[in-house]
Amino acid sequence: MGAICRAGHVRWTMLSRVAHSIYWVGRYLERAENVARIVDVNLNLMPDLAESAREQWTPLVQTSGDAALFAERYETPTRDNVIWFLTFDPANPNSILSCVTAARENARRVREIISSEMWEQINTYFHMARDAARNSENLPTHNEFYARVKLESHLFNGIADAIMSHDEAWHFLRVGSLLERADKTSRILDVKVLHPAARRLGSRRGLRQYPVGGATQISQRQRDVSQALSAIVVRKNRRLPVAGSGLSACRASLCHAG
Repeated sequence: MGAICRAGHVRWTMLSRVAHSIYWVGRYLERAENVARIVDVNLNLMPDLAESAREQWTPLVQTSGDAALFAERYETPTRDNVIWFLTFDPANPNSILSCVTAARENARRVREIISSEMWEQINTYFHMARDAARNSENLPTHNEFYARVKLESHLFNGIADAIMSHDEAWHFLRVGSLLERADKTSRILDVKVLHPAARRLGSRRGLRQYPVGGATQISQRQRDVSQALSAIVVRKNRRLPVAGSGLSACRASLCHAG
């Protein structure tokens, strides 16, 4: 930390390495939750799809932005290959396990900034993900694991929001989370709406469920994809901002932190 004196006042400023680590804690945890959400939704939609569409897992890899890496490591985008790649593959820097590991490492670097409760929660999260990777063949269902990932992320965010002072550190954490959410939302819309091969994987029902909290917050009365898109991108009266309102909240945090 450092101090800047202006007109007789002292204002504490955050070291760039501290801001960097806190920002990436928020971003990696949001990424892990988002990956869990898109895989979980796809698994839930599989029973309702035609037989020819049930093995179309390529759009999930495209959504992650790691199609080139996947092609290097796997011959075909089967269900098992895609799930392992997005969930536990240590060679994939954006797998759930890699993201939680990276978030924990960044949190370790700023132990003096975050609370002990936040550290305990992210440590618990990491051990849960690592143990699941070691015993992935014995998991009762993958859906249970993805539900746990979302819960652990929500617990960390709740602890941070309740315990941290809403100062620069909290705002950098929030910026990381919101930017990642906006980035993932844009990727999902690109793949789900603009790529013809992916359009039948979920349609309006799936699109409602992909964003954070989307399954319960977007009205069932919205009858087509364009209405769902409008709700995801521009709707402002949401407790968890996604795209448009999320970027506005991100800008507010950046102004406060800067």
